[in-house]
Amino acid sequence: MLADKLKESLQYSQDNLEFTNFLAREIEIIMEEPELMESKKELIESLIFQLSDYDPYAEAGCCKDATSPEDIKKTINSILYK
Repeated sequence: MLADKLKESLQYSQDNLEFTNFLAREIEIIMEEPELMESKKELIESLIFQLSDYDPYAEAGCCKDATSPEDIKKTINSILYK
């Protein structure tokens, strides 16, 4: 189930990748809305990938090779507000 994958990805990112609490809370809000999870399925799948590819310092160097907090924030906003 997609909600389970999202929950697992979020937990992994929080435990291992220094994922920020303020973004985690917004993802938890998404997980609490089954209709939202279903209607935004493609964006949820993208968010799951982004969580596994997360790096809090992704935009700090010259080459961006991971997902930044800003990337995830944009996806969250697309899920919640579009």
